[in-house]
Amino acid sequence: KPVLSIGLIFKNEIRCLERCLQSLEPLRQAVPCEVVMADTGSEDGSRAVAEKYADIIIDFPWVNDFSAARNAVMDRASGEWYLSIDADEWLDENITELAAFVQNKQNTAAAAYVLVRSYMTHTLEGGNYLDGSLLRILRMSSGLRYRGAIHEAWHLPPGQEVSELNHTIFHHDGYIGLRDDEGAEKRGRNRDILNAELEKNPQDLRLLMSYIDCSRGEEDCLDYILRAASFVEEKKPGWKNFGPPIFRHAVLFAEENKRPELAEWTERAMSWFPNSFFTTIDVAYANFDECWIKQDYPGCVRWGECFVKAVADRTAGRGDQRGLLYGTLLMGAPRWAVG
Repeated sequence: KPVLSIGLIFKNEIRCLERCLQSLEPLRQAVPCEVVMADTGSEDGSRAVAEKYADIIIDFPWVNDFSAARNAVMDRASGEWYLSIDADEWLDENITELAAFVQNKQNTAAAAYVLVRSYMTHTLEGGNYLDGSLLRILRMSSGLRYRGAIHEAWHLPPGQEVSELNHTIFHHDGYIGLRDDEGAEKRGRNRDILNAELEKNPQDLRLLMSYIDCSRGEEDCLDYILRAASFVEEKKPGWKNFGPPIFRHAVLFAEENKRPELAEWTERAMSWFPNSFFTTIDVAYANFDECWIKQDYPGCVRWGECFVKAVADRTAGRGDQRGLLYGTLLMGAPRWAVG
């Protein structure tokens, strides 16, 4: 019986699949593992690559539902722990923390977050990346399965013990080009799935935030920002968690497009979510940029000091670290902090 089941789904991932699977080899040598994979319709040779590494591989026809595919993989897993990784990710070579976590017999955690480092340019060196903590390890005895057709997640019951593996890094390059022409197909797929989900749950702030996140530059982005902001103001379920990244998106949109709502949305973020890094980093950066354009140098100093202090706190593990579980900082990369 394996200690750890590693699960992933794939479709036409010939570009990156072998890199992902090769990165798992040190972990497989250190811990009794199985790799369980689902092919959701590959036609580019990815299946042959998967067959070289997988212990179990199944076919699962794509049904516009990421949870359905991931749960089909989980249903075939037999490990004590389950680790989820995507084909466009690769595990860092430092697996010491992860191996110790899953093999510790005194470990009472139900799940664990890992650090996902998303690179923003094809040149990976140079610090242009975004870090985020994502729940990727689950104790199989919990019986939990993924929920949500897209941006799927495990929903742990209240009071569950969750560990944070801050030195376990999943490198990720799937966001590169997502805002450009090369990412148009992926953006369209995500937006279609999210729209279908929003038809069923029109006031779901998690879905609205996700739609805005993949709609920057799209014609309907402002409509969804206004809709999401109004639901936060009405304190719909989840407003405390998703309000900070939603208003961050609103402020950045207003600054980039010279919208008159910039001051209003900034004030909302500062008064309602003053301790959120989405406010003190992303909102502060947008307002620093606006002050710089207007040659308001005292304003630059004020917002710049807010930004620098928040970046230092985040890097040192101080402040509202938990709030970052509900979104990804856009201006928190070393490139921005150093620049």
